[in-house]
Amino acid sequence: MAKVAIVHRDEVPGLPSKYTDEELQVVIDMVDEMFNLLGGIDKFIKPGETVVLKPNACTYFGSVMKDKKTGEEKINLQAAANTDARVLAALTKLALEKAGAKEVITGETCAFDFHERWQAKITLDVSGIKAAVEAVGGKALDFNDAERVEIEMKEPTFAMDRIRVPELLTREDVAFINVPAMKTHTFETVTLGFKNYQGIFKWEDKMIAHDGKLSLKFVDIAKALPPRLTVITGIWAVQGQGPIPMRGHDYMTITDMNTIIAGDNLVATDAVCCHAMGIDPMSVRTVRMGAAAGLGPLDLKEIELVGTPLEKVKRDFIKPSGEPDGVYPNTRIFTGSACYVCKALARAMLDGIAFTLSAFKDDPIIFILGKNNWIPPDIVGSDKEVWVIGDCAAEWKDVTSNTHFYPGCCPMDA
Repeated sequence: MAKVAIVHRDEVPGLPSKYTDEELQVVIDMVDEMFNLLGGIDKFIKPGETVVLKPNACTYFGSVMKDKKTGEEKINLQAAANTDARVLAALTKLALEKAGAKEVITGETCAFDFHERWQAKITLDVSGIKAAVEAVGGKALDFNDAERVEIEMKEPTFAMDRIRVPELLTREDVAFINVPAMKTHTFETVTLGFKNYQGIFKWEDKMIAHDGKLSLKFVDIAKALPPRLTVITGIWAVQGQGPIPMRGHDYMTITDMNTIIAGDNLVATDAVCCHAMGIDPMSVRTVRMGAAAGLGPLDLKEIELVGTPLEKVKRDFIKPSGEPDGVYPNTRIFTGSACYVCKALARAMLDGIAFTLSAFKDDPIIFILGKNNWIPPDIVGSDKEVWVIGDCAAEWKDVTSNTHFYPGCCPMDA
């Protein structure tokens, strides 16, 4: 039976990337308790092994930022988008000192690593993760600097037959530990253990099956390269239109979740975390499809829960939505038969506009995406500004004299 541990504290002092030794010790004790609940650290890490921790370091935000005008330090709630540096430090320290690991490497590629600003060597540094793990004897690695090998998926496959991954993760003497952050996500409802796999790929491989098969892509890679342990950091957490809390929208960051959820089965761990977030795991494509593929249980009756009772930590997170039409005023969104990924991309674009501007422009924002669209005659042939998103809508790329076309499936550079 899959086993999932829940470890909670009423208060966790310090910040994810700024803390004292005494404050860090609180988190070390939480992680140590987690291992003990799951059967001991030696169940997951053998003496002399290399441990690879895969965090979510998708943004260049630390939990402390300086005000550009005054120079004064203040808390940056956007840091909740990243895996908590304290948990990574605790895992590193315990792996080296208690389990006798040879080395502990924290590795990542950033979400938009086609751009020079979005490189893991930058996000691991700015987030405080690099300093945290190095302070206790670990190493930080941008997976884009690592050797890659192509691996085949295990039959039956759902979205791809092969993909390139860091060679390090394929070694028999490597303990691969998946360490995502507890977050909602506009595309996949949540970004937990399954979605965290996106950070092992280079940009061109990130875009493989980045369409209506996206959830199935993560099922394929989880089957081919399963983690020994999944540790979801929820000391801080993200709700609403995740995965990155928007500046000025403090409600998106929950700073008192104070919980770590970890388990020996990816499906079970993500499913329990969904329950803790007040989300039905059957509504999450990755979890539902992972269970259907036989990777693990999502029914709580088939999972051994240990530690803090689930009901004690359960919250009702604000749910994300990937639907772009009918949400914001002064917008005209034509989705046709677009897949959920292109619709979620359009929604994320609209959210970005709404969260950074006080209001939309006087002229309506017009998006066209998906096949099988009907575009009204007041738009066709006019000079109205239109954004055509994705290959499926390519027939409308010249619909007006002022059309912006973003090719791709899905066009993440939009």
